[in-house]
Amino acid sequence: MLGKIKPSAAIEVLALIAFFTLILYLGHGTSAGHAIRHDFPAGLGASDAYLHAVRAEGIREMGSYRYEAPYTMAGYTDVLGAYPPVLYHLSVLVSLATGMETYDSIILVIAMSMAIAVLIMYFAIKTVDMKMALLSLPAMLLIASGKQYLGGVVFGQLIFMMGSFFLVASVWAMSREPNSVALMGLFFAATLLSHTSETVFLVLLVGLAMAYSLAHSALKGKISGVKSFISEHRKYFMAGLLAAVISIYFLQIFWLIWMKAQPYQGIQVEKVSGSFPAATVKLQEYNFMLIFLGIGILLTAYLYFRKSGQLHKLLNQPKLLLLGFSLFMLLVGFGNYAGLGLRAFQTRFYWPITLAPLFAFGFYQAIKFVHKKLDVIQSAGIALIITGIVLFYLYIPAPPGAMDKARWDGMAWIAENTPSDAVIYVLYSDVYQQSSSLYNTKRVTRLIDINDLAASVNQQQLRRDFNTALPFDGAVGLPYRQGLGFGFHKGEKELGGRYDLCSADYFLVDKASTQVSQINQQIEALLLQHSVSVAYSSSGVSVLRNENPGGDCLG
Repeated sequence: MLGKIKPSAAIEVLALIAFFTLILYLGHGTSAGHAIRHDFPAGLGASDAYLHAVRAEGIREMGSYRYEAPYTMAGYTDVLGAYPPVLYHLSVLVSLATGMETYDSIILVIAMSMAIAVLIMYFAIKTVDMKMALLSLPAMLLIASGKQYLGGVVFGQLIFMMGSFFLVASVWAMSREPNSVALMGLFFAATLLSHTSETVFLVLLVGLAMAYSLAHSALKGKISGVKSFISEHRKYFMAGLLAAVISIYFLQIFWLIWMKAQPYQGIQVEKVSGSFPAATVKLQEYNFMLIFLGIGILLTAYLYFRKSGQLHKLLNQPKLLLLGFSLFMLLVGFGNYAGLGLRAFQTRFYWPITLAPLFAFGFYQAIKFVHKKLDVIQSAGIALIITGIVLFYLYIPAPPGAMDKARWDGMAWIAENTPSDAVIYVLYSDVYQQSSSLYNTKRVTRLIDINDLAASVNQQQLRRDFNTALPFDGAVGLPYRQGLGFGFHKGEKELGGRYDLCSADYFLVDKASTQVSQINQQIEALLLQHSVSVAYSSSGVSVLRNENPGGDCLG
């Protein structure tokens, strides 16, 4: 017969279920209207979010990620799939297994990864102390709140979120006793194949720890010390080799494409992220929890000083490793003052989880200072009280996405009813300034420049040629195979620029734009007088067919 369940075990299970549910409910649930399936993308609010969802959809349609979908790459059909693939493949697998759309599955995968990351960090901290692990949970709840969720999910830093999940998993694998080469190697590889920046941070952390250990061993025992160092860290070398073998294809892409397209720019100071200024996380936003973080930092520094003779074994001591990792990620988050820019600002979205060991250590020691006989039940009770305070004072719900059904239905009609090589001319709409949303037409699009349009209106003369944007993802220069190396379409010729309105095959006219809906309707009326017909119409958008592309569509 099974013995009675211990109260501490029951409390632990209930706490983990509660926090797992809260993370999903407060984050994904709020932004997606507490539904898993939707008739149009929910919870996506910026270009990056649409880009990742459409890339997953393209992979599902093409059956592989050898190439990018042409409609995301200015019409080029030979652009290599160069992004870290794990998130996309997971999203496609979930989509195929459940029948849900990829725009739903990709957000669900990210939401689940956040909730699971909380559990993983909990169990990592539990290797040090279960009471401390329970006290870490309120801080981690903030991953589903405010700027953390807004920037990380709604604004579309999705592959960063996936990479951070595997970074946390890697640190958990390193903190386990005994370490598993296979587990560490798989998580190292998954980090690399999810978001390479997190791999760089992991390598830096491990590399610094190993460099100190090697120096210590060499000074102490010379040749025998070096042999001892190799023996003690053998599992890390083997895990790194396994990760490299698994990731060999993407490693060459990272080195020859990403490093060339986005090299380190040197020391530059950025106080606000240029990519997502509205979601720039600042440490002071943690409010009263900064007290516990500060205590945790001071006590970690004291602990490292007191155990200075053991720091050469940091990678093999869970407590020192977890606190070191947490302190390291805090410093990385301030890397925007040293040229890390976007990568530093991204890191802050995951601070509720990566800084949890420091928060928990400071909180735990502060409580023990006034109550030395703290037990599991008391720890859970205190965690519950702090959770209530966090929800009341610090929790900010994530906003809904930017897409609506009328616009989605119009883009879906284009994707299903127009030739694959059709060019879609898009009249102005505020929504389409998040231009990656236009990838959902699955066609090459031309988006009219609002300033050029305004100038034409002021002159009371509607021209045929306007400046246009050609939405495409040029983050790594549109790479393609060229012999044994790579070429880049970006820069080979001008992309975008002036475009003859009458050369387009179809026109997408937004009726609900907050600024220029009347102008759009006037242009639509004029087009309909000359070789243009209505192909689709709803309360939100019209799709017009140009019966004579290249002819005179304005008269």
